[in-house]
Amino acid sequence: MKGGIGSIRSLYEPQVEQLGVRLEQRGEALCGRADNCIARSQVWVRPLGDAGVITSHSMLVKTDTPFVEQSLPGLCIGALSADSLMLCPIARPHGVDPTCNVAVFGQQEGLTDCWLKAGSKQNATSIMLLPRWFDRFDAEMRKAGRALMEEPGESCANEHAASIVACIRRISP
Repeated sequence: MKGGIGSIRSLYEPQVEQLGVRLEQRGEALCGRADNCIARSQVWVRPLGDAGVITSHSMLVKTDTPFVEQSLPGLCIGALSADSLMLCPIARPHGVDPTCNVAVFGQQEGLTDCWLKAGSKQNATSIMLLPRWFDRFDAEMRKAGRALMEEPGESCANEHAASIVACIRRISP
């Protein structure tokens, strides 16, 4: 994802335009919102140099809508609503909180398509660490980081989840 905000724009703009959201640059972030027949949406995207990105979106889907998402290879750590959690590539958790769940999962590059269901709340704040994020560490840590990207995703519970949510909320709008 070299190229900063331009690369971020080219990745996320086609996704949010499906919902009628137009992104505008505000400092180092891209922001947009819309309230239309598809959804009431608010989106915020900020690069972490060339090694990651923080995204935050809040969306109430008004009509069943097909949605196509471009993924990057990397490790995602997210605080997600129950509806957003169900779209993540993770093992289905036993207990799901309607408003905030923590998931950690690896993503591969490619397109994913799904249906966003009317009435669903697609709320998430995520930190995506690209493979080059781990390049700053020693060989053992790089290997462990890349192994995490290959593991099946998991949701987190207990005090660790609360701690992760608090940290994610501090660094996002």
